Amino acid sequence: MNQFDSISLEEIKSIIKTKKIGCKIKYYPKIGSTNDIARKLAIDGAPEGTVIIAGIQTTGRGRLGRKWLSSKGGIWLSIILKPKMLPNIATIITSMVGIAVYKTLCTDGINLRLKWPNDIMVDDKKLGGILIEIGTELNTINYLLIGVGINVNNNLSDFPTEIRDKVTTLKILQGTERSRAHIISQFLEEFEDIYNTFDKGEQSTIFREWKNLLDTLGRKVKVVTENKIYEGVAMDIDADGSLVLKLSDTKIISIIAGDCIHLNEKI
Repeated sequence: MNQFDSISLEEIKSIIKTKKIGCKIKYYPKIGSTNDIARKLAIDGAPEGTVIIAGIQTTGRGRLGRKWLSSKGGIWLSIILKPKMLPNIATIITSMVGIAVYKTLCTDGINLRLKWPNDIMVDDKKLGGILIEIGTELNTINYLLIGVGINVNNNLSDFPTEIRDKVTTLKILQGTERSRAHIISQFLEEFEDIYNTFDKGEQSTIFREWKNLLDTLGRKVKVVTENKIYEGVAMDIDADGSLVLKLSDTKIISIIAGDCIHLNEKI
């Protein structure tokens, strides 16, 4: 068996240096969805920082309930959080995860950038994505689930033919397989650091760092929302995470959610 075929939970626990994130880690060789398991555990009172990792997800999903291909070789995990914050500012969590992924992988010479609202990109090809799910009651967050997917040792043949020119993996980029246990451990450490920054009330610092990593700003983009398609230049990100778009008629609008497609290099 290839040493990188499986994820060693013992290896993760032996090298991770976090205090809260990863306080409990559960590994499943094959499950439906890490977020589904995380939700059940959160409702049952699992502590903040509990992490669920899957070798393969059979019903993984992305934004808007879309299927997320989670084949053998990738990193598929969820983190349970219980932040003291209102639901309408929870989008900052997405930016925190993006920064943590960047800090985990940027040292490897990868030209990693983030695409609004939740994609992890390398040279306009998707390396991974982030999914946030919130359990609320009376305007209070009971739990928040972070779903993270990163293509690591996957082969291009693992993906459907129609998207192979739009995705990439660390194995393809670097020409070698990687230890997912080491990547997961470093990611959890990076996320805990930035989550501690968040707990200190330094949201503006996090937001500023996230904007600097966004490859979307300054580009002509197409944004597909539930009811309409917009084209324009991505000018900024509002405090609530909305994309500020300058349309061809110079009208300025803010879009809180949608699929963003980069149409050109930065202007």
